[in-house]
Amino acid sequence: MQIPLNHKTITVRLKDLAESINELEVLAKLSEEDLIKDHHNFALASFYLLRSLEDILSIGAHVLSRLFKVTISEKYNDILPELARSGIIPQEFANRNTKLGSYRNRLVHDYLKITPEEMFNILQTHLVDLKLFGQIINDLINNPSKFNLKIE
Repeated sequence: MQIPLNHKTITVRLKDLAESINELEVLAKLSEEDLIKDHHNFALASFYLLRSLEDILSIGAHVLSRLFKVTISEKYNDILPELARSGIIPQEFANRNTKLGSYRNRLVHDYLKITPEEMFNILQTHLVDLKLFGQIINDLINNPSKFNLKIE
C-alpha cells in the first residue's frame, strides 16, 4: 500500500518557495555592484535562496518518501537525481541543478565562503530553475496519478 502525498505539506512549501522566488527576483534586478556594496542585499539573497532550497529539498524528500521503490538518502545532493530516476523531474533539470543540495549546506555551514559575486551569478542563472521546480510540483499535485502517486 502506498502512502499518499500530503497536500498541505507540499502546498505550504510551494507557497513559501513562490514568495522566496519573488524576493529573489527583486534582488536579481540589482546590478552586481549594488548587490556587492550593500551587505543587506547579499544577506537577503542568501536568506531567500536558503529558504528556496530548503523548500525544494523538503518537497523532494517528501515525494521520495512516498515512492516505495526509492530509498531516501540522507544526502541533499541525492534528492534531485532520485526524483529524476523516479520520473518526477526531467533528467536535464536534475543534471543542471544537482549541486543545489551542497549549496544549501554551504549557505548553512560555510556561509562565510560565499561571495557576493557568486550569489549574483546564482540570481542571474538559477531563478528560472527554482520556478520550474515549482511548476513541476504543481503538476504533480494536480495530476498525481500521472506519476503513480496519490494525494490526500
